[in-house]
Amino acid sequence: MLQTVPNQKSREGIVPAVSYVDVVPQPEPQPSFADWICERPLLRYGIVALLIIAALLSEFVGRPHFENVETWSGTIEVIDAKKNNVLALTTSTIALSAAISALPDDTGTPVAEQLTQLSGNLGIVLAVLYLEKYLLTILGFLSLGVLGPVAFALLAISLLMHGRLTTSHALFTLGIRVLLVGIIAIAVVPASVWVTQRIDETYQISISQEESEGSAEESKPTDSESQENKNFWDSIASGAAQLVSNLKDGIKSVTDGVVEQVTNLIEGAIVMIVTSCLVPLLVLAVFLWMGHSLMGIDVSAPTNYLARRLPRKK
Repeated sequence: MLQTVPNQKSREGIVPAVSYVDVVPQPEPQPSFADWICERPLLRYGIVALLIIAALLSEFVGRPHFENVETWSGTIEVIDAKKNNVLALTTSTIALSAAISALPDDTGTPVAEQLTQLSGNLGIVLAVLYLEKYLLTILGFLSLGVLGPVAFALLAISLLMHGRLTTSHALFTLGIRVLLVGIIAIAVVPASVWVTQRIDETYQISISQEESEGSAEESKPTDSESQENKNFWDSIASGAAQLVSNLKDGIKSVTDGVVEQVTNLIEGAIVMIVTSCLVPLLVLAVFLWMGHSLMGIDVSAPTNYLARRLPRKK
């Protein structure tokens, strides 16, 4: 049986079934900031020495200073002033609720129930104020005694092990994130107190302007004019105490004065809830959003957990 061998010339015109793909040259990776530092040994070891000094200063200088109560004396003074205002409002609310509930024929029962619920909300505000006061020194210790040294140590290790350890970049990113969390922890309470103080000042200015406009329209001096120099919260508390004494002296029904004083108490309680509860949460949310925008800190896990815990509508 004859076997035919293909001719060499006949192969020249044959196109291979698999075409050769041209290799696309990949761009060279751009050097990072850590690479630029590590290319200069003097700068590299100088920054490492500065990071070690920063860790020691954070532990032995910053921590004793910021965990001291006297450091936060101004912030604690503002919190104590708000705490006294909340206590005065709570006492006035309970006393007014008891006095209104004593009226005959249950005419003031709905108003007394609203005041009782309002005193419970003021108790939550008081708990938040106590928590802010104690968190000042606790977060100062946590930020400068724990998170700060850990962050600086991670940054120093990442620079020393750059190019030798594959996780050096991860250590550098982790150090930056820990440092950012420490800054957020130590700044969230003073920032929320500062925002609260600005809101209270704006609210008192608006109230004083309304009182001055109302007193300008009247020709005879009234009780509100004699209390212009008093603090707004003190005026609410004194007005509620005066109303309680009037109720005990013989008022037998819910009058316009009772309704007005209850309205003032509710308005003051709402302002307290906004400035003492909502403002700290908003400030913390702003800090977390800034941390997520700068370093990609993930805050979706707590949100997903809370969403699963909340009851779903059927």
